[in-house]
Amino acid sequence: MKKVLFVLIAALGFSCSSYAQMSEKEIKKATKAAQKSVKDARNFYERDDASQRDKADGKRMIDEAIKNPLVMDWDQTWATAALIYREQFFNETVNFNSGSKCDTVAMYDYLVKWFNYSIKADDIQQHPTDPKAKPSNEVRNKQANYINNNLSMLINGGIFFFNNRADFKKAYDMFDMFYTMADADIIASYVAERPDFDEDKIRFAYFPALCAWKLGNWKDVLKYSDLAIQDKGLLPDHNGEASYEITCDAYGNLGDTVNWLKTLKAGMIEYPSQDFYYNKLLNYYNDKGNMDELKDFALEIIKQDPDKAYNYYVLGYVNQKAGDYNKAEEYYKTAIEKDAELVDAYNNLGLCYLEEAKEFWAANENVNIRSNEYKKLLEQEKTFYNNALPVFEKLRELAPADKDKWALPLYNIYYKLNMSKELNAIEPLLDE
Repeated sequence: MKKVLFVLIAALGFSCSSYAQMSEKEIKKATKAAQKSVKDARNFYERDDASQRDKADGKRMIDEAIKNPLVMDWDQTWATAALIYREQFFNETVNFNSGSKCDTVAMYDYLVKWFNYSIKADDIQQHPTDPKAKPSNEVRNKQANYINNNLSMLINGGIFFFNNRADFKKAYDMFDMFYTMADADIIASYVAERPDFDEDKIRFAYFPALCAWKLGNWKDVLKYSDLAIQDKGLLPDHNGEASYEITCDAYGNLGDTVNWLKTLKAGMIEYPSQDFYYNKLLNYYNDKGNMDELKDFALEIIKQDPDKAYNYYVLGYVNQKAGDYNKAEEYYKTAIEKDAELVDAYNNLGLCYLEEAKEFWAANENVNIRSNEYKKLLEQEKTFYNNALPVFEKLRELAPADKDKWALPLYNIYYKLNMSKELNAIEPLLDE
């Protein structure tokens, strides 16, 4: 054993510049010594009577061998490294599944190294530099079967680092590797035979996209967004809707307004019950002052989804901003008919009535307050407040915690309608 280690250290002790100073005979000798150390490392793991110390020595030997220029291009170096780390991984999974002490972080590190080293070995084996050598499909198939059976462990690893460590970078790397491995030549034929694998790729795509979103790596979000949004449905069974949302965020943060709008509209059509998209669009068009475009879009969506209350709320909002309160009120009423608990529709409908009251007096501001006409106007004004009263009372019932929306309007309504009892009851709420 000591002799083997001495030869290995001697062989690995040369730098690339040292090899340049060696004779061809010396290089051949050093290469044979390095190759022997690789074979010895493999032997430690394949022998039935190998001790844990033997295996530890074998692991140290292969860790050095993969850095050695003399054997870095030898397929057996990487195949041995893959074997050793595969066994390391399996040993930890036995501990994990039996409830014994397990280094979970190391377990997934072994998994990643095993897969990477297998890819490296396969690439060399399938593209030999020696024209007489032929690719070994037997070796490939044996390794591919192991990898295929453990591919989903990359997903488990990503979930572990996401949930248990909040290490979103490590989690992303694990999820990302799942897709890299799935496309690798070594297991392509195996993956093609898995009937549900395309569905798995869609179902899991949200995971790396979410990690990238957590990290603010917007381009990596988009790397998986096309797949992720195909997982149609709402949480917890599907991640399609959440995928649309983080895709919108990615485009927004990248300043890609065209694709941001496109994704918002697509998400709204796909998930009409979710208000995320409408709220974003509403703010966008409102900030731009482009109500006509929002109106046209809302009318277009109504053709596709005539029962969605929020469509009519948006049209009410557009007309309210334009000062056409009568049309706005009709749309808000329709929205409430579609959804009797749509708080925003009640709020804006009530505000429309109060705005009409202001406009009413603005149009009659020159009337003498001592005249009979003025008294008639006071009675006419009450119509607006009587219309607003049940709306804000319903709003108070639906959203008791949102006093900013209903407390002051109700106070003014009670005052205008001479409802002293109600006025005295609500007044303390204004000071809270």
